[in-house]
Amino acid sequence: MNNQITNTRTYSDLEFSKLKAIIKHFATSSLGKEYVNDLEPSSDTESIERELKTVKECRNLFEKPEPFRLKKVENLTPLITEAEEHPPLTSEEFLTINESLVNSANAKDYIAELPQDEAPNLENIVRQIDGAEQLRSEIRTKIDRRGEIRDTATSTLFDLLKRKRNVEAQVKENLNQFMTSNTSLIQDNLVVQRSNRLVVPLRSSAKERVDCVIHGSSNSGRTLFAEPSSAVKLNNELKDLISEIHEEKKKIRQELTDLFLNHKNKIRRTQKTFKLLDSVYARAEYAQRYSCSNPKVTEGGGLHLIDARHPLLDQSEVVPITIKIGDSKQGATITGPNTGGKTVTLKTIGLFSLMIQSGIPIPASIDSQVEIYDEIYSDIGDEQSIEQSLSTFSSHMGNIINILQHIGPNSLALLDELGAGTDPEEGAALGLSLLEALLDKGCRFAVTTHYTAIKNYSFSHPQLSTFSVDFDPKELKPTYHILEGVPGKSNAFVIASRLGVSDSIIERAENFLHEGKIKTENIIQDLVEEKREVRGKRQQLEQQIDSAQKASNKYQEKLQEIKQDKNKALKAEVRELDNLVSEAKEKVEQTIASARKYDKQEAQKTLKEIKELERQLTKGRVNLEEAHQSTSFALSDLDQGQKVWVLSAEDNGVIERVNSENDIKVRTRGLTISTDLPDLRPAKSDDHKPDEAINIDYDKFSGPAGIELNVRGMTVQDALREVDTYLDRLIRADRKKGRILHGKGTGTLRRNIRQHLRNSGLVDSCYGPPPSEGGEGVTIFEL
Repeated sequence: MNNQITNTRTYSDLEFSKLKAIIKHFATSSLGKEYVNDLEPSSDTESIERELKTVKECRNLFEKPEPFRLKKVENLTPLITEAEEHPPLTSEEFLTINESLVNSANAKDYIAELPQDEAPNLENIVRQIDGAEQLRSEIRTKIDRRGEIRDTATSTLFDLLKRKRNVEAQVKENLNQFMTSNTSLIQDNLVVQRSNRLVVPLRSSAKERVDCVIHGSSNSGRTLFAEPSSAVKLNNELKDLISEIHEEKKKIRQELTDLFLNHKNKIRRTQKTFKLLDSVYARAEYAQRYSCSNPKVTEGGGLHLIDARHPLLDQSEVVPITIKIGDSKQGATITGPNTGGKTVTLKTIGLFSLMIQSGIPIPASIDSQVEIYDEIYSDIGDEQSIEQSLSTFSSHMGNIINILQHIGPNSLALLDELGAGTDPEEGAALGLSLLEALLDKGCRFAVTTHYTAIKNYSFSHPQLSTFSVDFDPKELKPTYHILEGVPGKSNAFVIASRLGVSDSIIERAENFLHEGKIKTENIIQDLVEEKREVRGKRQQLEQQIDSAQKASNKYQEKLQEIKQDKNKALKAEVRELDNLVSEAKEKVEQTIASARKYDKQEAQKTLKEIKELERQLTKGRVNLEEAHQSTSFALSDLDQGQKVWVLSAEDNGVIERVNSENDIKVRTRGLTISTDLPDLRPAKSDDHKPDEAINIDYDKFSGPAGIELNVRGMTVQDALREVDTYLDRLIRADRKKGRILHGKGTGTLRRNIRQHLRNSGLVDSCYGPPPSEGGEGVTIFEL
């Protein structure tokens, strides 16, 4: 990462370390936490987009039926050092090594087994993981789950342990015989161990009465731990065996240690890879929990933050902000009362830029757009330097001078309270000069101010956007909404009045202000009221849209009920027709019998009845078929392999998979398409053909909406024109889903088409299908 993008002051101003502390919480290991802690912004657009895409791949794996979950992997570097300097390692340490290698290998296996191209960046990462299978196998063979060396680790150890058990049995037998023969001298009838020797508890008064070696006494002194002379030789042998077993186990641990060191380069590479993987996992978990998204990343395309929520504020209470700087607007001035959210807005812009350029998704709408900067600098808050005896103003000016020396056309500068900390008139003049200096530098910037002169300058300057933080004078509190195109008021007079300052004092204060100032403030107030009214109407409209959507959903539910009732009626009609067929068969049999018995006249009469019955059957069959063909399915009616009629394809197809009402995979005309339930009908007979007598002349915009629009090889302009025509046909055909084949290529056609669809106002969502259905070479959208 590029260490020159910003400085310590900006990191502190924007509280980047606090954000990383939140993300570190989601890492599974100290390795991942360390990587997150070291994250720094880059200006390499390709690298940034790759990092963000990798995080998105990982986040997508959380949604799978068997979600991707990383397990803890310990940092094995200290154990490598320990193995080199103080061998051998303990058996418990080998358990740690094995668990870490297993968890690394399991993560690799999970990602490696994914369908091709589902997570290509993650696949590239985990290729570097080496599970060290030989080392793991040796550890499993020689160390059990309790962290103890297995009896079967080597044949030598197995034999030594067997001999030890035999000798122990002999010693215990000897001691039991001694206790049986000297019952009155024994304190407790049991064998105990002291100093790797088996002994008996002897009464202290019996010390001189038996030939034994004393190996200690109880705390009270009444019990002596004695080794009878008859057991000394066997105990010596047992002690030697215990020593040999200890050496054999040490030898086993040394062999495992040597094998561990033989794998140290592979382990270091695996640990480095897991460190990156865990940091991606932590960022993906953070993005999931904080509803983050990957915005569009551009170079010089402008900054558009939509519904942005500062990540260090309570996400359940924070008011989302929308702010756009770009196109012809080089910078932005943010005004309004104190505590209204000006500084938070400034920090949001800066922190989001640091996040994106560090490969971290942002809590904002996916329709947001960010641009990549070579330098990011800020001057926010009071930073009085005690050591240098600098005032707040001097400290700010020193920092701003440093910023102006380093920024250029591809930089971001954030300045809080421009010109504050000195005489207001001089501060306003200095602020205006600094604004012009920033404009001359050609950098992107945002500043906050209270000065009216700076507000007016920004409001009238063609290269500056003006924003204000909204304030409710009735409630005497900020709303934290951002109003575009309106300079903000300080609201000092309103606040003072509502807090009890008399009208005469307020009126006198207003008289002290220049008349033009009062007029400007009144105009600003009118603009704020108008913006607030617009926002209120927009909220009402959104509520009406929401109500309409709920009503539409209710209508669809009722419609489905009617269709189900219709299906029941059709089934009853089928039963009635079946009865009619049975009746017809019976009539035919009776007619044949009549022809044999009765005269010609009677037979002709019966034949007329059969013809009339045949006419009724034919009519019933036609009516039922027409009703059947116009009836859609319930989701429970569909099964894999079932033949259906696809309205959009005007042909029969076979169901391959049913995911939901809006996602049904059907194979038709040699192509697998994704459609919805209303698009399907019962299959028509194979000899079904459209009525050739009907000839419909379609014009350009009323033509049939095909299964797929193919725009491969077209220019962006031509492709978008075809997309608009396709949208119109889908709407006329009452189709809810479309499919556009644009190919992969450089991705330019795909990005422009998807952006065009999102901006159309007609499309609810658009996305790429799975790789088996075209992947990123195809765009699926829903109206």
